[in-house]
Amino acid sequence: KPGDVLANMAAPLARALGTRVRVEIHAEDAAWPVRADAAQLDDCLLNLALNARDAMPTGGRVTIGLAHRPVSGPWVAQRGSDLAPGDYVELTVADTGVGMDSATRARVFEPFFTTKPVGQGTGLGLSVVDGIVQQSGGQVSVYSEAGRGTTVKIVLPVARGRRLSDAHAVPLEQGSAVATNGRAPVGGNERLLVVDDEPVVLGFLSTLLRDAGYEVYVATRAEEALEIFTARSGGGSAIDLVLSDLIMPGMGGRMLGEALMQVAPETPVLYSSGYTGDEVARRGLLAAGAEFLSKPFSPEQVLNRVRQLLDGRKQPT
Repeated sequence: KPGDVLANMAAPLARALGTRVRVEIHAEDAAWPVRADAAQLDDCLLNLALNARDAMPTGGRVTIGLAHRPVSGPWVAQRGSDLAPGDYVELTVADTGVGMDSATRARVFEPFFTTKPVGQGTGLGLSVVDGIVQQSGGQVSVYSEAGRGTTVKIVLPVARGRRLSDAHAVPLEQGSAVATNGRAPVGGNERLLVVDDEPVVLGFLSTLLRDAGYEVYVATRAEEALEIFTARSGGGSAIDLVLSDLIMPGMGGRMLGEALMQVAPETPVLYSSGYTGDEVARRGLLAAGAEFLSKPFSPEQVLNRVRQLLDGRKQPT
């Protein structure tokens, strides 16, 4: 069980990371077994933790999380993933280090690639992790931006014959989604603006929302989104809600939201990111109380959250 791996590795990780790095572990009470070798999982954790330590030369925090992650067909389409739908366990390792630019991020899984000085790194860390995880039927994804730290997410399939019951399902993060209570998501006919620099995610969201009846406008940059929003404001074709990625080149999601507030402060903005809600809060990427949806998200989470915000905006104050 991954939970057992975390428990056994807590002390060794603390020793390996040193006194300047604080380790926080957030795991479910019931960690379900996965199809992976325990010793190899130890190696993965140690590799990721050491990479995180090296990215924080003056110290910082490493947060390790463990949660159930159901994978559906739409989730696979959203991520461009080749995972089979089913139950997975998600292991997250996040640091508060220097982060990576897009050029570095694109090469992190290459064997022997490293940004460390000669003699201070083998470059095998993420390459080894990726190989182990793929061999186990899982997948690794990396979220990072220069100066914003790095989050690595590993999803591993739950071992066959073990079924995750509702009693052990991970509770929704505050501000990350709304419970459906068994009800089908409700669409609408309002005008939405979707902003994301990842074409796959942008295509997934725009198709999902259009199929639900909404009039959808898209932008791949925050600057472009602001132009669209401003051009349509003040008339009968104003944007009713903005769904924006948080981390984008140039003007980021938070700056976009602040600019939108100057134009139409009553328009709700729903932010999304591959970082977890806890990491977004710790890094100060969003103002307190901002609406947030953690990637990857299900179609139901998106549709229910959008509907909730639109209905809330229309309620009299």
